[in-house]
Amino acid sequence: MLLDSAIIVLGFIGLIWGADKFVFGASGLARNLGVSPLMIGLTIVAFGTSAPEIFSSAVSAMEGQPELAIGNALGSNLFNVGVALGVAAIISPLKPPESLISKEIPALLLVTLATGALLMDLYLGFFDAMVLVGITAYFGYSLFSKRVK
Repeated sequence: MLLDSAIIVLGFIGLIWGADKFVFGASGLARNLGVSPLMIGLTIVAFGTSAPEIFSSAVSAMEGQPELAIGNALGSNLFNVGVALGVAAIISPLKPPESLISKEIPALLLVTLATGALLMDLYLGFFDAMVLVGITAYFGYSLFSKRVK
């Protein structure tokens, strides 16, 4: 048990160190590319921080644990929107750009509502997955295409 506790503590230390370096690198990338930090956060940082959930959910599904995959995806999003954003605002008040209300929040609501609607029959199959991935891909495309013009 002592070894397990030490591994957890070391993991948290590594996570804090890695998060600091990740934020530093993402901020530098935004400056070097001349794009807003929000854009980097919505794309590169979002994928980087979601990669563990993606792989955990995929492995859970492959091992016949679909409830774990669903719980992981929904739980991490609830936690990120509620707790991670809340803690960040406690540390330093947030002043998001106006586009958040007109673009990003509607996209978040659309994916959330689509997920809820697709899960109403208690089944999430290939077609359902393609709908969710398609909505997200369209959102990513629209972000980049509007920023490039």
